[in-house]
Amino acid sequence: MANESTFVKNAGAWKRATAIHVKDAGVWKPVKGIWTNDGGLWKKVYFKSFRFNFTYNTAVANLSMSTLATYMGWNGIDPVVGNVVLDADVNSAYTGVAALTCSGLPAGSAINLTVNAGRTVGGRGGQGGNGVAGINGEAGGLAMYVRNTLNVTNNGTIAGGGGGGGVGGDYIDWDLNLFIGGSGGGGGRGGGTGGGGINNAGYTPGGPGNNGSFAGAGAGGAGVSVARGGEEGGPITWHTGGNGGNGGGWGQPGSAGSTASNGGGGPGMGGSPGWAVDGNSFVTWLTPGSRFGHLGN
Repeated sequence: MANESTFVKNAGAWKRATAIHVKDAGVWKPVKGIWTNDGGLWKKVYFKSFRFNFTYNTAVANLSMSTLATYMGWNGIDPVVGNVVLDADVNSAYTGVAALTCSGLPAGSAINLTVNAGRTVGGRGGQGGNGVAGINGEAGGLAMYVRNTLNVTNNGTIAGGGGGGGVGGDYIDWDLNLFIGGSGGGGGRGGGTGGGGINNAGYTPGGPGNNGSFAGAGAGGAGVSVARGGEEGGPITWHTGGNGGNGGGWGQPGSAGSTASNGGGGPGMGGSPGWAVDGNSFVTWLTPGSRFGHLGN
């Protein structure tokens, strides 16, 4: 930013200017901006801003740069220049809210973000399909929503949440009067919840899908099998509901559920992956690092 290069000499030492004032009619007033004429062109070399440095050492959910600036003492008016270091993971509690948001700051603001090695800014994983035949996995959530200038040094990972897996198909056989619910889809990476198996009235319920976590996606629930036959030494046959689809990894879609052993009801589709960044045009990638998911807008 412009005022990064504005210095004053104080007791023989050059120091960066952060709050320049001018005396106007006997009253000291803060200077909002200073320009110099360089080769016939006026260039801004200083503007009044709120500056802060902050390092996260413990995991945080739904991190907001404007909320952080307010916590650090920002007056809500001046442009903000912040240096933020992530030495911990940043996650989201909801698929509809980005793990990290950089928006709502005044024009001229800039955040310098460093993601340390081994750390991840990850969107919420989508929930696995559940409850009603054909239910799809939920879409994964967004990692970063950006509408202010953001300069990123990414030595770690920035990733959209994985999509949830689709629910398995039902086993439906009216001749045998046998109905088996499809099993639930797995949750997407980023903390997606596994879907419950289908449990309609008169059904043998399907099994639940497994939850996703920050470390990995959840597997879909295994199809539930029911035996028929075996009377008087006759053959035993097994009838199985559909497996739930697996949740997707970082920035990956969930898998569709599988059909039941007799075709039965249709399974659900996997959820779409979350984006890595919504607002990529506001981002300068000083170090791209590992990025999973779409970089949009």
